[in-house]
Amino acid sequence: MHDLIRVYAQTLTANLDADTIWRAAAGRLLDFYLQNTATAMDLTHPYERGRRPAVPATGGPAPDLSDRRRAAQWLDIELANLLAATGYTADNAWPEHLLHMSALLHRHLIIRGRYQEAEALHQRALNLACGFGNQLAQLDALIRIGEVRQMQSRLQLAADHFGRALQMARGTSIRDGESYARVGLGDIHRLQGRLQQAAEHYGQASRIAHDTGNHDSELAALVGLADALLALSRYEQATDCG
Repeated sequence: MHDLIRVYAQTLTANLDADTIWRAAAGRLLDFYLQNTATAMDLTHPYERGRRPAVPATGGPAPDLSDRRRAAQWLDIELANLLAATGYTADNAWPEHLLHMSALLHRHLIIRGRYQEAEALHQRALNLACGFGNQLAQLDALIRIGEVRQMQSRLQLAADHFGRALQMARGTSIRDGESYARVGLGDIHRLQGRLQQAAEHYGQASRIAHDTGNHDSELAALVGLADALLALSRYEQATDCG
C-alpha cells in the first residue's frame, strides 16, 4: 500500500513545475509572517501605526493575536524566523517583504535591545532601496539606522544618518521624513549639550508635523523641545510645549 502511494506521489510531482510550487509555498509563508507581524505590532505599539506600512489581509491560518500580551509573545517566539525570512526575501525576488519587515520590526527590536539585528536588517533594506532607486524607502531606512545607533550611544554615526536623511527629505519634499530626521538630529544635539541647536531642530520638526497631521512625530518633537527648553531655563516656553 505504501509503495503504491509513493509511486502515485512521484507520478504527480513529475508532472508539476516544482519551481512554481516552491515559490508559491514560500510566498504564502512570507505573507503569513508579514501579515501577522503587522497585526502583532499594531497591538503592541499602536501609537506608531502611522510609521509602519499597511499590510493587506491575505486570509489563511493565523496565530492567536487576540490581545497585546499574546501579540508580544508571538513576536518574541517567532523573531528568529522573522529575521531569517527577511534575509531569504532579498535573495529570492521578494524585495517588498524585506522593506516592509524592516519597518514593521523596528520598534520591537529596539525595545528588546536587539540592536545588531536591527542594524543589519535596516542596512539590508537601505542597500535594497538604493539598488531600486526607492528614495522613500532609503529615507526610512536611514532614519531607522540612525535611531538604532543613537540607542547604542554611537552619536556621531547616528547624526550622520539623520543628516543624510534630512538632506534627502528636503531634496525630495518628503515632509514627514524631514520631521523625523529633525527629531533625530534634535536628540543628538541635546545629548551632546548643544541645546539651542536641538531646540531649533525640534521646533522645525513640530511645525512640519503639525502641518502634515503627523501626530507621532509632532509629539516626539514637542517632548524633545520641552526637554531642551527646560535645560536652557526657558521654563514658560517649555510649559507651552505641553
